[in-house]
Amino acid sequence: MNDLLISVIVPVYNVQDYIAACIRSILAQNVNMELIIVDDGSTDGSMAIVREKLSLAGREAKFVSYGGNRGVSAARNAGLLQAEGDYVFFMDSDDILLPDAMQALSAPLGNYRYDMVIGDYLRAGEPRNLPLLNMEEGALLGNDAIVWSYLRKEWYQMVWNKLFRTDFLRDSRISFPEGAVHEDELFSAETACLLESMYVVKKETYRYYIRGNSIVTGSLYRKRAESFRVMAGLLETFMRERSIRYKYSSVRICRRFFNVAMGCAIQQGREAALEEYRALRTALPRNWFILAAVSSFRIKEMKRNMHYLLPMEAGARYYLKNNS
Repeated sequence: MNDLLISVIVPVYNVQDYIAACIRSILAQNVNMELIIVDDGSTDGSMAIVREKLSLAGREAKFVSYGGNRGVSAARNAGLLQAEGDYVFFMDSDDILLPDAMQALSAPLGNYRYDMVIGDYLRAGEPRNLPLLNMEEGALLGNDAIVWSYLRKEWYQMVWNKLFRTDFLRDSRISFPEGAVHEDELFSAETACLLESMYVVKKETYRYYIRGNSIVTGSLYRKRAESFRVMAGLLETFMRERSIRYKYSSVRICRRFFNVAMGCAIQQGREAALEEYRALRTALPRNWFILAAVSSFRIKEMKRNMHYLLPMEAGARYYLKNNS
């Protein structure tokens, strides 16, 4: 495994209370690695702490800075542009790698260069329902099998704790959407559409810390609905440009984004849901709605998706009647 280089990308923004533990956990890994620190406009002592920890350990890192706070998506994209590794690993600056994490994740790559390797994780902090890794150890080959595992929610959508083959991301032209909420969801959907191979390491390799207030307010529901509406449009464009929009499984992925946006809007009341439905119907091309309606094989599912073929107002009423 010494011939593989792993690029670890860490966006940093005002995390001076947590960044030291993050950096220590990375430096403790015994693999061939380059560390890329992206300063996303920190105004506290975060960057000074990073430099101090590197100096004390006698280690180096690449530092990327573009001035100002543009968000984690811009930071990850900037880090990916600088990556020279065979694989990239995205890490949040307030989380930690568990001992021997990188060794465990990179071990399967000795025999095969998988597009993605995913490990299990531990949760700490506020109690909250999070997606899990519900797969056995081993390889999953072929895009159809991977897409269906995504649709069955067998692997989590957060981007951290995964090794991505760098050439796969660059050849696929996959990046993070700047300004979006839940940007990991779109990134994972796009990768699922194109992955041909993945390996599951059934070992806990990452500790994810849940911080802050977990109460979801009406304004957050509204912002989440807007974000998923935008991402549904981006995903449809992504599929169309790569000529995969006619795949049944790919259409189902895009339908999921439509339904998440509507689910958030429904939480705000009937009028908000009607408004969101109209916005979704306006944002997505009409031929996508035809595909979404006819790409169903089960009678119950076909009935539920009939709203896609109806005029907008009738479709909105039909949707709410069958989904509220």
